[in-house]
This record gives sequence, C-alpha cells and structure tokens, in this order.
Amino acid sequence: MSLTKKIIFGLFITLAISFATWAYLSLKNSKKPKIDALSVLPDNCLLYLNTNDFIELNKKINSQSLIADKLKLFGDVNSFCNTLNAFDSVFATNSRLAEMVNKNTIHFALYEKNQSWLATFNIKRLGNQDLIISELVNLLKASEIKSELYAFNLNKHTKFYFTLNKGVAIIASEPEIIEHSLNNATTKLQNDKQFSEFKNTLEENAMLSVYVNHQLYLKSKAAAKLNLSAFCSSGFSAGSINLEPSQLTINGYLKPDKAEITTVLYNQKPQRADFLNILPNNTSSIKAYGFNSFETLNNDANKLSANKNTSYWKLVTDSALFNIENEFYQNAQNYLVNFETKMPDQKFIMLKIEDTVKTREHLGYMSDSLFLQDSVIIYKLKTKGLKTALKLFNTFFNVITNYVTLYNSHLLFCETRSGLSELVLKLKNGNLISQNESFTSYKNQNLSENFNYLLYNSPTKNKEEIKSIFNFEIKGDKDPFENFKHFSFTISNNSNNFKFRCQLTNQAEAVNKEQNVLWTLKLDAPATIQAQSFKNHTSNENELALQDEEKNLYLINAKGTVLWKKKLNEKISSKIFTVDIFKNNKYQLLFSSENYLHLIDRNGNYVQGYPVKLPDASTSELSVIDYDNDKDYRLFIACKNNTIYNYSIFGVKQDKFKPVKTDNEINLPIQYAKVGLSDYLIALDKAGKIYTFSRKGEGRIGLKNKTIENCTAFYIDATNNINSTYLIYVDDKNNLLNKISFSDKKVVEKLNTTLENATIKFRQLDDHKATDILITKPNAIFAYNLNGNLLFEKLIDRELSETDFYSSESESLFLVFSKNKQELILVDQLKQKIKSINASALPMVKDLFNNNKKYLIVTDGNHLNCIAL
Repeated sequence: MSLTKKIIFGLFITLAISFATWAYLSLKNSKKPKIDALSVLPDNCLLYLNTNDFIELNKKINSQSLIADKLKLFGDVNSFCNTLNAFDSVFATNSRLAEMVNKNTIHFALYEKNQSWLATFNIKRLGNQDLIISELVNLLKASEIKSELYAFNLNKHTKFYFTLNKGVAIIASEPEIIEHSLNNATTKLQNDKQFSEFKNTLEENAMLSVYVNHQLYLKSKAAAKLNLSAFCSSGFSAGSINLEPSQLTINGYLKPDKAEITTVLYNQKPQRADFLNILPNNTSSIKAYGFNSFETLNNDANKLSANKNTSYWKLVTDSALFNIENEFYQNAQNYLVNFETKMPDQKFIMLKIEDTVKTREHLGYMSDSLFLQDSVIIYKLKTKGLKTALKLFNTFFNVITNYVTLYNSHLLFCETRSGLSELVLKLKNGNLISQNESFTSYKNQNLSENFNYLLYNSPTKNKEEIKSIFNFEIKGDKDPFENFKHFSFTISNNSNNFKFRCQLTNQAEAVNKEQNVLWTLKLDAPATIQAQSFKNHTSNENELALQDEEKNLYLINAKGTVLWKKKLNEKISSKIFTVDIFKNNKYQLLFSSENYLHLIDRNGNYVQGYPVKLPDASTSELSVIDYDNDKDYRLFIACKNNTIYNYSIFGVKQDKFKPVKTDNEINLPIQYAKVGLSDYLIALDKAGKIYTFSRKGEGRIGLKNKTIENCTAFYIDATNNINSTYLIYVDDKNNLLNKISFSDKKVVEKLNTTLENATIKFRQLDDHKATDILITKPNAIFAYNLNGNLLFEKLIDRELSETDFYSSESESLFLVFSKNKQELILVDQLKQKIKSINASALPMVKDLFNNNKKYLIVTDGNHLNCIAL
C-alpha cells in the first residue's frame, strides 16, 4: 500500500473516531485524558507529522493553494487532497464534529516495517470509555479480536485496528504496532534524543509540522514518492510547513550524519551570496557552498570522498616544483558555485579568489595552453596522461573542468572553450540574472543573505532537477511543474546543527511587465468591465464574477478556475451585488441589464421568478438598499419612461411604494441617506433636478436648487439635521465644488484647477475615513476634500480615463486607467513611484485568499490576471 494512501486512511480513521467520541464529551463524570497522545508513539518512525487545525489545513491545501492544484496531477497527491476535502465537507455540515476536530492535535507516524502507520489523538474528555468503544464498534462495524483491541474493514480489501487507552485514541494499520505502542517497555518517540532535540522546532501553533529520520526514510518505499534524501540521506530534520496561495515554505533545523557531505560545513562561517547578482540571465539552476576556508573544506570533503585529482595535481606540482595545490586552495575565498544555463545548455563552476596576480601564476602552471578568444584569455588545463575527465571539484560537483578563465576576481570553469567565451561575453554585456525582475524579487524575499549551502532551481527552465525530488508518478498529459517558477533550499551553520529553508513558488508567465502574476485565466472573449467579488457561502472563500463581450457570465474561484459559465441575453449594466434572498446565509448574484433584473444562485441557475422584465429600458444602474441591515432588500431602478421603480428582492414591485415620476431621465443610481430619524431616497435627473422621496415614494422636500446638466456623480453627506446635510457635486465647466443642503441652501467653493472633460468620483482617500473627491483629467489626477482643499495632484503623460484609490497601512495607490492606451497606471502616493500594467478596465483590489494580503484582479482583454500587490 502506498505511503499516501496510508496517510489518507490514517486521517480517515482518526477523524471517524473523533466523531464517535464526541457524543460522550458532555457526560457528567467526564475527565481529562490521563496521558498525552504523543507519548504512545514508538521511537523508530521514519516520518512524523502533526497538525492542530485540520479544517484550516484543508482550506489552505484545497481552496487556496495553486501549488497543490499542480501537484494534484500526481495521482497520489490528488487522492490525498480529495480525501481531505471530502472530510471538510462533512465537518461543514456537522457543527459538533467540527468542534471536536477543531484545534485538536493529530499525531501521525510512519514506520519502516511493512510501511505500517500509527495515528493518535487525545479525546477532549475521557468520559465513559466503555460507551465510547461501544459507539465506535457500531459506527465502524468493528469486531473485538483481543481484549479492547478492535478490527474493522474500511473497504473490502483493507483492515484497520483501533483501541482507546487512558483518553488516547490509537489507530493503526496492523494490530502489532498498537500492542507495541502500549507496551511500557517500548522506547517512545518523545524520549528519543534526536526527536527531543528537534521537538522545540515543531511549533505548537504551526498548522503542519514534520520530523524526518532520513536514514530510515531513505531505506523506505516512501523515498520513491518524495525524495527527501535529495537534501540529506542520513541524519535528522524537523520544521514547520507554511502554505500560501503561491508558495510552499518549510523552515526548520537539519542535523546530518557524519558521512554526509554537508557536515564539512560545520566549522565554516556563513557567507554572503554576492554571486547571485553576477550570474548570466539564462541561469536555470545553482548549487553553491559558502566557506571561510576552502582548504579546510576541501580536506574535510576528501575524507568523505576520495580525491580523484591526485594525478592532476602531481602533474602540476612536478612542473611548478612546489605544492601549488595548497596555494590554489588557500587563495579561494567565500564561495564555490556550480550553475547551469539554458540555450545553450552549459555547466559552469565559479570560484571567487583573493589574489588575482597569484591566480594568474597558478594558471600558468595548471594549464598547457591558452587562447585569446573575443579578447578573453582562456586557459586549457593539463589533461595529458589523465585516465578520466578532469573534474577539479569532483567532491562537490560532477562537472568537467577542461577550461578556465579569470573574470573580475572569479575563476570560471567549463568543459568547452566556446562555453566560457559565450559566458564572459554575456557578463561583459551586462546580460545578468539581476535583470530578471522575477528572480530578483524571489531572491530578496526568500534567499538568505548568508549561507553555507544553497540550491536554486527554476523548474520552468530545468524540470529534471525538481523531478528528482517530486518523483511521484504523473497521471495524464498536463505538466505538474508548469508555472513552478522558483525552488530553493538553503542551509546555514547554527552551532551543532543547521538552519534550513525550503521554498517553492508558483508564478504565472507575465503577459506584461508586471512580474507578480499569480495566475492568468483566458476568457472566451475580451472583457471591458471590472471583476466583482462574490462570497462562497459553503467555504467562506472569495470568488469572482465577470462578464465578457459575448455576454458570458463567469464565476471564478480564488485560484482562477472557472466554476461555471452562463450565457446571458444582455450585457450587465450595474454592479454585481451579493445578496441573501432567503436569509439563510446562502448567497446569490444580483444585477441589472438594460431590460431585466437578474438573480442567479451560486450554481449558475436563476432564482425562481427571475429574470424580471422591466416596464421599460433602464436608464440607471440598479441600486440595492437594505434599510435596517436585516436583508430585507429594496431594489431601485429608473427607466426610459421617466419613472423610478421599487422591487422587493423576490422581483415583485412594492405595493406600498408609489413609482416616482421624473421630468427627465435618471442616469445615476438612486442613493439613500438617513437624516436624523428620517429616511431619504435621492435621485438626480439629467437636467439637474433633485428628487427626494420616502420609502413609500412620497416626496420629502422640494429642493429648488439644481445641479449642472448631465452631472456625472454626486454624494450625500448626511448628518442629524437637514441644515447640515448636503448633496455635493462638482461643476467641471466652472471649476466649482457645490453643496446643496437639504434646507435648500447652496455653498460654492472654487477649485484651483481647470476641470473640463474631467471624470469625477467620490472616494475615501485618507485615514480620517471621510469621503473625498477624486478627479481625473486627460493628463492628470487630483484629490480634494469636501471643503475644496487640494489633497493630491499628479501629472501623467497619458490619455487618462478614470481613477480609483486603494490604501492600507503600508500602501496608498491611485489606480489610473487609460482606455485609449488600454493601460492601468499604479501611482504610489507614499513612494512617489509609477508603474503600468496592461488592462482594459479598472481593477478590483481584494484580500482574495483571506490571508491579509491584497491582490489586483486585472481585466486585460480576454485575460483575467491576479497580481500580488
């Protein structure tokens, strides 16, 4: 049975027993468990895992992780993830079960013999154990094979075993391992010296922690699925696993065995990885050692692996008549690097040196000829009489080193002369990896400044190396490593062990200059509207709604996967509102088009009674008002027959509401304000006449003052009385800020800029949380407060269309859209920086994964891009 299936079955049985025991948690005589669930695990496990929040772990894996989605193309991983998701669905429908599993640590250990496993957890209260066992027997249709040891079949082919002992539920693949765990003479994992040393690194609050006995793991069948020996074949490691939408990170500690090559770094001080800025741009993988003494490092390495270059160094020494090998090693400084390039495929070694004069002397003795190629001096190292290919650093890297050149205090080695010549030419021309914005961003965030060993791979360029680690069997034709942009493993000396960090990043190929594209979704047709947010009531995850130019409405999950697509008869002309028609915390999408009101459930089906045909074509967007925040929604919309209608959420005209007749068309959404104890609905026709009416459609106050004709935006600044409540708008032709009070008095403020052909919006722009005015001119953006004071201005050499604003504790961004250029310009107010992104509409800014990180959801023609801010 595969490792993954064993883990799946272990979790299944563990959680099933959790459910059964919950029924007895309220017993009057209940007691706390007598022993810790960890204390029964035998010590010879090859792998130990624990989680204290299964529900959140499943959410991160199945609902939020783009990396998990890719790894699901491996059959074993897909089965594991699907099982986790199935359990989560059960928990969501059973509050008692969810509470039982919530924050309860589950321990899982895998053993070498027969790949057997053992899972344990503490029941939260001891209760009546006989009753609990009886319930479990009935639930699992189990039979007692020995005193208090039970067997059951999960399916027709696999038998499992369980028992309860002193408040600990124990489940296993074989009865012998349960008996072994309950034997007081058995050495326990928690008393193991190595486990105890690393236990402190297994954070109590970590969602998922891991401990590995690498020597046992390497011998097991598990290594054929996930090759952890790629980092350490013997020794111990432990760490905490962190899952983000586009990243998987493990931070922990590693203690290799004496026979490991890594141990030669114990006495070496960590070094700065300065070479990361001077490698060529086509670098696909890197392996590097950091040291303060290469002579010591090399001597220690040769004790573990015989030096195969003695013949070469004897040849050099005989020619030089002194021990040039020692001087050569003593002149090495800081780091030894092996890097590979793509297009062309080449392998190189880089060694930083201290004294270039001495190095040239060394190279004279070490080589038998030299070449001047493209102004680069290349030395051919001596190979006469050698029986094998010259690999000068064979204890560290399997790279042939026939040729060498000196470049900027670095020796560069390669198998071919042409390879070195091409490399130096790239470096001289400044074609460096530091020009790669994606790599530079990754390096700054994930690669430690100081290191002793560093492994980096770009899986999209070099899949073979990543496949040697994730060596699962691939199902189907899709590539699991597509968009796996960066993978790294670094260690640094830490007293008697090493700190390590392992990191994998998923990043979509950018369709523009922006390098933080998390995912890209191709639509059937271009879209020129902003994506809108929708909430999944079953998982509380965020989803996205969007319509393309062919009238296809999409519902898309946070990972960019289309959940459903529905063809509508008209283009959406309003915002897409999230509502709860039945007040049962299940949500629907509500919006309007030219002739209809639409209400669609989360599965893409119309709610009964919808779509609703309007009496005439609409002239305004739909307004949705919930007067008392009790989900008793009222829908307001104006039509071409110069009438404002009021519908209930069920699509029925309100009997108690008298449709409001207007003199001219209403083009702006109807607004609502509460002034003191009175409700006001406010509308503005295109001639500038202001209408105020009650919930029943009755006129409230007859304002004689008007706005300008074809006013594009207004705001109601409401207070407790009509004298200080204002309708505010901007007269762009006369550069005036106008305020009309509900007592019909007008206040005018002069703005200090020409506003003709400007777009006006009302937004909150600063910490005082008051609404401000956002103005977009064809070549500039301005922000004013409601008193007419200038807050911000920025000239931008573009043909600008409209602007929005986003701010957080660390960012303050103006989002400026140019329809003519199909471009989104991000203006950082704090850093005074500007960058642009291809776009066909203003973006949505959203904490998409509920992880306190904001993302731009950018419409770009027939692509929808998710970009990390």
